[in-house]
Amino acid sequence: GFHGHNNLLLANANNIAALQNGADMIDTTLMGMGRGAGNAQTETMVVIMQKMGIEIEIDPVQLSKISKKYIQPLTENLKGSDTLQLVMGYAKFHSSFLGIVERYAKQYKVDYERIIIEVSKINKENPSDELIEMVAKKLAKEIPLNIFFPKFYHKEIK
Repeated sequence: GFHGHNNLLLANANNIAALQNGADMIDTTLMGMGRGAGNAQTETMVVIMQKMGIEIEIDPVQLSKISKKYIQPLTENLKGSDTLQLVMGYAKFHSSFLGIVERYAKQYKVDYERIIIEVSKINKENPSDELIEMVAKKLAKEIPLNIFFPKFYHKEIK
């Protein structure tokens, strides 16, 4: 099976690749509802799978009506991929650690995006509070550099 997040707006594309490579289950949510940028969108995947020739007994029009009625009111304040979601997708960083990152970003006056990227180079699975603080301290001593030009930002944090 496969569960794709939509940080880089590729969740459905990754679901297609998973199906083409033997996955027999993909995880989707109505209207892509989920933390951060959300997940693969069920309504779209139903249509994609039908177009791929996968037999699926779901009426996409009825499914969209159900989503609009029950899910859309819950998602009015959700946004698509923003800078934070882009950085988290780039760094493969899980949103459950954002509170710690935000605390140290404020304490050391460092961009949280830079902390996320550097912490992920060391441990993206389960970064400790101590690691996140160490990275924030080190970044506070450096000249801010643009994360979207990594060839200019090559210092490794040890």
